[in-house]
Formats: sequence, structure tokens, C-alpha cells
Amino acid sequence: MRENRIHINESPYLTLEIFVKRASLFVIVTLTIISIISFLIPIASAVFMIMTDTINFSLVIIIILLWGSGIYLLRIILWNTCGKEIIIFKPDKVIYIGDYRLFRDGKIEIENNSIEILTHNIPGSNQEYSYLTIGNKFAQIKTVTKLPIDILKEIKERIKTTLNK
Repeated sequence: MRENRIHINESPYLTLEIFVKRASLFVIVTLTIISIISFLIPIASAVFMIMTDTINFSLVIIIILLWGSGIYLLRIILWNTCGKEIIIFKPDKVIYIGDYRLFRDGKIEIENNSIEILTHNIPGSNQEYSYLTIGNKFAQIKTVTKLPIDILKEIKERIKTTLNK
């Protein structure tokens, strides 16, 4: 999957799924190796400190820093391999969820009154790509996946016709 894919489902509510374009194999393998190393270094350090009877507070700092960075890298790996954005249009609200397959993050809910659907051009872009922004006067949802403007116009019309039913 080299291009961003879009899936629209209308049962029971209008659901828009934007699948993220997969990163190259080199990037995924590199990030995976770095993530595995950041998980293994604290374990090796703990074993070494226990064997030499030199346990100190630095082990806790090493564990927190390296496992934190390892978890962050895991999120990046999951987003670049199987990530998708889900936007659910319910009668009273619009819900945005960033789905990483193993967990979900970034849930945003906005009221479904006087919603505007906008597209923003990306400055300095050679091609016609944009982000989808859905919002009212209090809050907004902005997708992080770039999509072609012609596809965004079709999505915009589909959302408007579905919400006006």
C-alpha cells in the first residue's frame, strides 16, 4: 500500500477511515532495531548492576528514558505500518480517533452543530494535496494525513449530503 486509502461506511453512522501510506521497509526495519535496542539496554544494565552489586538510582532513570523512547518509537512504527484515522459522524457529535491497531489515541469529540468542512492547501507542495478540517466555532478536528484535493472535495460533498438527511 503506497498511497493513502479511504473507506466510507454508512452503517449505523457515517464513518470515514483514512489509512496512512506505508513507510518504506528500510525505515520500518531501522526504527524496529532502534526500538528493540532501547528496550534491551535497561534489561542488560539491570542484570549487570545486580551481578556486580552496584544497584543505584541511575538504573531507574535509564529504564524510564529508554523504555519511554522505545514506546514512542513503537507508536511511530505502528502508525507507519497500520495506522488510520477514523472520523465518526453521529447525529449529535463528530468523533475523531487515531488508530494504531494495538491501541487508539487522540480521541476528539466536537458537537455536531453548524459544522464546517474545510480543506487547507499545503504551502510549497508541488501536487494538489490538503488536510481535511472539520469544526465548529468552539473546536476543530484536523486530519494528519495528506490527501488529494479532488478526493477531499468528494468526501466533503458526501459528508454534507449525509448530514443533511
